[in-house]
Amino acid sequence: MVPPGIIENNMHDLLFTQCLETVTRFVERHKLCNTTDMENLQPHQDFDTCANQCGRTKNLGSFFKCACDEKCTVYDDCCADMRTQCPGTYARAKVELEDGQFTFAQSTCTGSTLAVNANMQVGITHPAPNVNGPSTVTQAFGSSTGVSLWNILDNINIFEVVDSQRGVVFKDYLSFASWGVSPHRLAVVPIVATLTCVQAEPDELAQTNLFRLLPACVVTRTQIVPTVFHRSCKSEGRITCICEEFSEIEGNVRDACQDQGRLTHRRLVPHKKLSESDNREMCEVTGGPGGNVEDANPPLTLALPKLTGTHTKEVPITITPMVRSETRSKPGFLFNGKPSTTSNITLGRERASAHPEYLTLSDVPLEFVVDLKEILERRLRCPSFDAQLSQCDLEECVQGALLVTSQTSSLTFKGNMRCVIPSVAVVEITDNSTGVSLCNCLRIANAVASLKVWKVKVKEINQDQCVMRLEGIPYESEAAKSGLYNFSADQLTKPTEARFLGELSVLAVKEILTQQMDKTKHACLEEMVELSQVCFYSLTFDEPREQELADCVTLNPRSSAQRGNKENLVQLNTAVSKTSTNVMCPDTNTEYCMVSLFIFATLSKRLD
Repeated sequence: MVPPGIIENNMHDLLFTQCLETVTRFVERHKLCNTTDMENLQPHQDFDTCANQCGRTKNLGSFFKCACDEKCTVYDDCCADMRTQCPGTYARAKVELEDGQFTFAQSTCTGSTLAVNANMQVGITHPAPNVNGPSTVTQAFGSSTGVSLWNILDNINIFEVVDSQRGVVFKDYLSFASWGVSPHRLAVVPIVATLTCVQAEPDELAQTNLFRLLPACVVTRTQIVPTVFHRSCKSEGRITCICEEFSEIEGNVRDACQDQGRLTHRRLVPHKKLSESDNREMCEVTGGPGGNVEDANPPLTLALPKLTGTHTKEVPITITPMVRSETRSKPGFLFNGKPSTTSNITLGRERASAHPEYLTLSDVPLEFVVDLKEILERRLRCPSFDAQLSQCDLEECVQGALLVTSQTSSLTFKGNMRCVIPSVAVVEITDNSTGVSLCNCLRIANAVASLKVWKVKVKEINQDQCVMRLEGIPYESEAAKSGLYNFSADQLTKPTEARFLGELSVLAVKEILTQQMDKTKHACLEEMVELSQVCFYSLTFDEPREQELADCVTLNPRSSAQRGNKENLVQLNTAVSKTSTNVMCPDTNTEYCMVSLFIFATLSKRLD
């Protein structure tokens, strides 16, 4: 018979092993050990020494690892032995900071989520009568009410700022200014505000502009965009896991990563029998960066006052403040995302700048690049934080939408610009010399389809015009960009030409259409139309059955068409079924249409 003590020890060892599996899964899932696979972690890697690692910095995710660079004296995350292991680095840091006026709280490290919790209605909130505890009444903005970035972020001072020369991140502009750092070294960290919006139909937002969107949305969270300069906070976190069979394991996160045998395991005496839902693996980290790390995010319950609809959708808005070029040493200069390594530049306070040039971030000459997803607009550029959206430049629309000037809608941006999704394109002859033949109509339809943003179906052809129905080509949403934000100005520069379709200007669209038509100029039996225009119409929002003229593009083909060979057209009929095109034929003259489209596609490919 096996003694009870041995059975108890074996059971304890079994439960301890199971608990270690729970710990491993948890630290892998949350990357607490800088890896998602503990088997790849070096078993003797030491988080607490600068031996042979002088100059090592802390990257994002290294929450439980100390640093050995000069900036660790700013962030207060140096390893305990840095002074003895890296005397040169330590001495330089002490000399540069010897004025004693540094405050560690002036710089900021990054917690585990990079998130600033928020839950506010996009609108005006004012106190309501206190009946059963605190409450607020939210007045959603209507289409006639001015909306600015203030209404989305509420406070410009929530932006973190960066000393671009030394790569130090400050929690706010006041901390930056207290260092006396020159404004030409200022950069501002972007913020992503996530709107949760209510809609009546699942795909309604795809054709909704920002003015109509905001009254149906709540800002559910804001997040700091991680940059090349962010570093993780120093942490002395402890991990505790409740395992199966009423056992518990706890200890330092460092031990959970490096030496799990040092974790403490013990049996618990339950006060009640756990239900099936209670008897689950649970872990938490206390004393770590940004508060506790929970094993699962709690469900978010939103109270959406005055909002009606059955579908919700998240709309991310990235707001990037840009210091205007006149405050830089040269026009348009931002910086390349790499801090200076020149040793004779002090890391801390610049003694020559005792008084900051700007007292608050509101005083700094900034413009704001606003990138949107899921709706009609893709990019805005606002002259200030409190500028109304109607004062912002509209620079880019979603794929398949045209950026046009509107004289009829009040929901427009600066210069009466707005994005519209065309539903119909009409080809009209402007020189009155000839009508629109089926062949020439198809040539233009083929050219429009070559833009690769719409499927085109020829609906009607008569002597005066050719009518085409446009349908957007489905496309996959852009994947989230990997990597850290590096403050490069390349992707944020203002376009030199006004956009018309996506990243294309009116001139670029004209050029593409004209080139495509020139490739097929020998295909038609008739003389080619010398001058025509393609007019795009969109359905109005208030009257879906009515169509509103968006814009017209005038085409002036380069040369007249030569007569084609009708016999050649017929011989190609057998190959039509093998050709894929984004142009669909009308209900009449279908065979001729299909053959013509095949020829146009073939000619275009041969001449590309």
